Order: sequence, then C-alpha cells, then structure tokens
Amino acid sequence: MGIQSGVFPGENRGENMEKTQGKTAGKPSAKEYLKRAYLLDLRIKSKEQQLLAVREMATKATSTMSATRVSGTGARSRVEEYGSKAVDLEAVIQESAARLIAAKYEIMQTIELVPDETRRTLLELRYLNFWGWGEIEEMTRFSHSRAMEIHRDALRDVGRIIEKSVQNRT
Repeated sequence: MGIQSGVFPGENRGENMEKTQGKTAGKPSAKEYLKRAYLLDLRIKSKEQQLLAVREMATKATSTMSATRVSGTGARSRVEEYGSKAVDLEAVIQESAARLIAAKYEIMQTIELVPDETRRTLLELRYLNFWGWGEIEEMTRFSHSRAMEIHRDALRDVGRIIEKSVQNRT
C-alpha cells in the first residue's frame, strides 16, 4: 500500500473535518488517537531501513590493520562501530515494536466499544490494518461518500469513548 499525501493514506481526500471537530485542549482528536499505531508502524519501518543501511555499511567497511594496536584497548574499527550501532538500533526497533503492539491493543479495545458493527469494521480496516480508502471501498462495496459518512460517525463514537475514559480517570 503506497503512502499518499499527508501522513495517512487517503488524507488528501477531504477528511479534514476532524481537525476542527472533537479536539479539546491537550487531548488528541479521535482521529489522532487512532492514527498512533500507523505512525508508530511508519517509524519502525523507517528504523528498519536505517538498520539495513548500517548493516550494509558494516559489510562494506574494512578493518584497518595497525601494528600499534596489540591489546584490545585501542580505537574501535569501523566494522565494530557499525556493529555496535546496529545492535543499538535493533534495541530501539524492538522497543518501538512493543509500543506499537500496546497501541494497537489499546486502539482495538476502544474500537470494540463502538456500538455499530459497520463502524467498528471500517475503523479496524483503516486504523489497525492501515488500509487506504480505495481498498476499504472496494472490500465493503461502499461509495466514497458513504465510507466518509460512516467514518465521520465512527470518529464521533470514538471521541465519546475517549471522553468517557478521561472522565472516569478523574
């Protein structure tokens, strides 16, 4: 699935209503709340690409031999440095993956509280499977305007769920 303009597939197709609706000071909108998993997934994919680049550099780097380095206390070779950076990056990716799983689980639980099955399905396809609008419309046989209508109503439901959750915590 390719990324269209904006940070989420299909955002350029007239979905800006949530930017002004349902957002209060310091709290994310329903859409921002749901998009967390997608953004985390993008960041993980970016870090994985960076890791591949570091590994490639490590395989291309050659150790320089030096007559003065007899003990292990001398400067590290480029191969060692790249290897160390790769290990560090792998740890960051694992941490990000754990956050992605936690975010997806939380979003999944929130979506399960949406009372309408059609709305729940659309939200799952969009925010957990990261489908674009074209894919959703093709699979569900909804017209674009109908998909947007269901999405708008589903975002309102999620906004209410988030608001109740915040009220219950205070």
